Amino acid sequence: NSFCTLLAFQSAQRVWMDSVKSAAGAAANVAAGAAGLAAGAMSPVKDRLVEELGHARSKLSEQAAAIEELRAEKLQLLRELEARKKQEITERLANRLAGVFEFAMGKALLKVKAAAKDPFMPRFVKRSVDTLIESVWPDVKAEVREAALAEIAPKQPLAHGDPPCCTTPRIYLKYTLFPYDRSIWRKMRHPVWWVFNVVSVIPRYGIPQIMYVMLFMILDKGDEFQLLQFISQFKSLQFVSLGVLSALVGSVQYYICVSKAPPTCDKDSPRESFWTMVLFFLQVVVVFVAFLLMNCSEKKGGFYYQLEQESRNQAHGQASREGRMNALEELSKNDVEMDEKTRMMHTMRYKSDSDMLENSKSRLMKFLIWDFVIFILCVGLICFLAYYNLLDEDAQVNRSDDNVGDGNWKFVMSLFWVKCFYGYMSFPFLLLKMPLISTLISHARPTGYNPYGNTVPYLGKEEPGPVPWDPERRPDPETIEVQS
Repeated sequence: NSFCTLLAFQSAQRVWMDSVKSAAGAAANVAAGAAGLAAGAMSPVKDRLVEELGHARSKLSEQAAAIEELRAEKLQLLRELEARKKQEITERLANRLAGVFEFAMGKALLKVKAAAKDPFMPRFVKRSVDTLIESVWPDVKAEVREAALAEIAPKQPLAHGDPPCCTTPRIYLKYTLFPYDRSIWRKMRHPVWWVFNVVSVIPRYGIPQIMYVMLFMILDKGDEFQLLQFISQFKSLQFVSLGVLSALVGSVQYYICVSKAPPTCDKDSPRESFWTMVLFFLQVVVVFVAFLLMNCSEKKGGFYYQLEQESRNQAHGQASREGRMNALEELSKNDVEMDEKTRMMHTMRYKSDSDMLENSKSRLMKFLIWDFVIFILCVGLICFLAYYNLLDEDAQVNRSDDNVGDGNWKFVMSLFWVKCFYGYMSFPFLLLKMPLISTLISHARPTGYNPYGNTVPYLGKEEPGPVPWDPERRPDPETIEVQS
């Protein structure tokens, strides 16, 4: 019985275990089915949640960009406010310094007037002295302001530019005739300098005209001082060669031909050939062109060259005689990166340059008008002499292809004296060769050429310290001082 009972119990237990496993499998299947149904039901919800999350992220990005843009705008506003405040402070300081300067120059004007007049002078003489001093006083103030600014401006070493591939004759002549680092005494030691200056004085065969037309071709036509130096030197040479020397030579020739018996003035009198008259008109045109080029030239010397290199590069974009004013005005207002000292230099430089430009342009224009009037007068004399002398049958000789007058010796001799008259009428340009008077008239700053052929401020002595073409030169601790 016990054995049967045990077998019955084991059978029952096995049946119960099979039923439990079956029930567990059925439950697992039901759970898997339920999970599948739940996952299918949650899929749209999941996609919507992902989409909402993407929209939220994009909105956050837009808000971050808006916040960054607002931050940049606020920063820009702060910078502009800082720039305006700096500009106001600089202008107030510049105006205060200008007021002190005007007060000091006013006191100096009274002292100059008092020193220039004698108590026993007639009243009209005293008034004339006062008028003369007051007429040049604005230029004196501009020069004094320029000198003061040059002393306090930040000093910069000379920028000599890039070296050329080779030394051409043009570069050699520019540095030989107008070097930036040599005085007149050192230039006189160079034979080429003597050859040019002596040959250019010979008043025959159009040699002065040829020499200076060649010089005009090689000089820097973008520099104010070089153009003014060319005009003053050329016109002064005309006074000496076409005026004084030609008159002396012509008088001797005329005396010799008249002294002979019979007179041989139809052959030996002073006269002009066709080509020399062509060169005569060419020299007049060259001078007029040089005057016109001064209106779009730069001021490459003096204080203007000593400004900060970056600011100077910005100003050179508009550095003509008219555009330079706009460039300096913009630099004195808009450059946030500029330090206060340099900003004040630009502001006061703008005021100084405006005074000088207003006075120098009108005075140089008077020289141009004078030369033009004399030229028109000479053309009128030539036309009158052509009409008068060509009717003189006694003056007609055998035709010469080289002479302008087609065989009329009186006419070609008259052309010679007309040229002498034009040369003598160049005497006002001698004022431009006088250092102090030339500075007051033109306010041009001296420049010269370096061995690279580039235009740099004139030093008048050897540049201290090493230079690009002589790096072994012993450095000089002193600051380079550019002539103003």
